[in-house]
Amino acid sequence: VDPNVPMSEDCLYLNVWTPAKSADEKLPVFVWYFGGGLQWGYPLEMEFDGERMARRGIIVVTVNYRLNVFGFVSDGSVPYNLGLHDQIAALRWVNENISAFGGDPDNVTLSGQSAGAISTQILALDDGVKALVKRVFMMSGGGFVKGVFRPHNARLTARLAEKTVRCAGVQSFAELKTLGAKELFDAWNKAFNSSPLMQLAVLPAMDGVIARKERYESFGRDGQLPALIGVTSEDLIAPLMRSAAKSYAVKSPADCWQYMFSKEPPGGGRKGAWHSSDLWYVFGTLSRSHRPFGEDDRELSRRMTDAVCA
Repeated sequence: VDPNVPMSEDCLYLNVWTPAKSADEKLPVFVWYFGGGLQWGYPLEMEFDGERMARRGIIVVTVNYRLNVFGFVSDGSVPYNLGLHDQIAALRWVNENISAFGGDPDNVTLSGQSAGAISTQILALDDGVKALVKRVFMMSGGGFVKGVFRPHNARLTARLAEKTVRCAGVQSFAELKTLGAKELFDAWNKAFNSSPLMQLAVLPAMDGVIARKERYESFGRDGQLPALIGVTSEDLIAPLMRSAAKSYAVKSPADCWQYMFSKEPPGGGRKGAWHSSDLWYVFGTLSRSHRPFGEDDRELSRRMTDAVCA
């Protein structure tokens, strides 16, 4: 977690960029969930500033939601997947209020990258969300592979909750509520880093409310939202990413498109098009990066931003 970024439990905000001159314009709306493994992140990272996209004539909404112990830990005594509930609340807010910003509540694209893409995929199976969204765009986290990019059994989340209780030095999950935010986070962080299994446990759980097993089983038979799925050439386990995206597209009865981003950003460091490197290009935020982007990068960015905003 970046120590220079202010953190607080008072975090349920969203940001809106609109080019509309009046509330009567009915512009398309692009809702964005950031990534970060559901462990960290925030909606004002430099990569996804919404100004450039909004200049293309759309409204951009970036959403904050609860993470780590605050959003994805439960022993069952409180709802699982609170962070997903936050994301749905944001979509409902957009549906009810975006017209005041010149937006069209009937033309909403739901999107996200990495953990934000996994969240998008889960929510896009929910009938209530389908009524609020016209299409989805998932970057580096969309698709189906058993055990990956889909919720796990809630018992695993409960094990992380039990481990957090022990690391906090309290006797019950209910007692965690008596701790301050930093104490609570530190206990979760210790539990989370105790084993690879606990790191997996922070992913969303099959809660029977938002994430339901039957929705995955009936995916190819139910009505689905059109989807665009992006992967980078050197993504996290890139072959698995590509396989997951292909599986989704093959099974979905709706129109699906895929892209693979292979442009290596200049400036050294990791080789190839690494996980999240396409964010700068899609959002048109190259000027906010320290990397020495050239005209070829800027032209590619213009084309990608135009394509997403079309």
